[in-house]
Amino acid sequence: MLLANVSPAASALQALAKVMGLMLTAIAVQMLVDGLVSVFPFLSQAAF
Repeated sequence: MLLANVSPAASALQALAKVMGLMLTAIAVQMLVDGLVSVFPFLSQAAF
């Protein structure tokens, strides 16, 4: 979605917000996986 009157600062803030959202999601997924592994230790063993 391209808008004609978007300043570079606003565009940079939007990009930063998306990157921070991705980082927050990655941290949340890692915490979820760590919790599952602590409850189910067999998940940490390689299947192959």
